[in-house]
Parts: sequence; structure tokens; C-alpha cells
Amino acid sequence: FALFGSALGNLGYMANDWNYRPILLLNIFAVELNDIFAYICGHLFGRRKFVPNTSPNKTVGGALGAIVLTTPLFALGAHFVWLGTALDTPVRLMGLGVIVSIV
Repeated sequence: FALFGSALGNLGYMANDWNYRPILLLNIFAVELNDIFAYICGHLFGRRKFVPNTSPNKTVGGALGAIVLTTPLFALGAHFVWLGTALDTPVRLMGLGVIVSIV
């Protein structure tokens, strides 16, 4: 419950940035792509269940495949959003992509 208020606070903080629209769209696309990649990889490679009591159809293969596929695509999109800033390094963008993929 506490994370909900924190997320809205971060959204309000992000709206003060002049570049907030591409950042918001990048996050929405990353979350949607992560779900799509998890579904596809889960059907192709998923054998072992991933927390079956919480979500019975999620697999370890789907979760790992989503992380592996979403991270570089997020880093590529983030490169164009943060072009010329201190965040525009491959290591930082890939790290941010991993965080977005997992969360």
C-alpha cells in the first residue's frame, strides 16, 4: 500500500522534468514488452513453475527470457531519451533496464 503513494509521488516529480513524456512512454512500453516477452518465453522455454502459489502460470524460463529481452530494448530506447546526459552510458542504461525488467 505504501508503494502506491510513492509511485504517485515519483510520477508527480517526474512531471516537473521537461523531458517527462518520453520517459513515461519508455516505461510504459518497457512494462508492456516485458509482459509480452514473459508470455512468449514462458510458452517456448518454460518448464519449472515460478512461485506457483502466487501465479500458477508463470515460469522461470518466462521470467528470465523477459529480463534478457527487455533489458537491451529498454537500453536502446533510453539511449535516445537521455542522449548527451550523464546517464547515457551503456553500463548505466543496461543497469536501469535490468531494474525496470525485474520490477
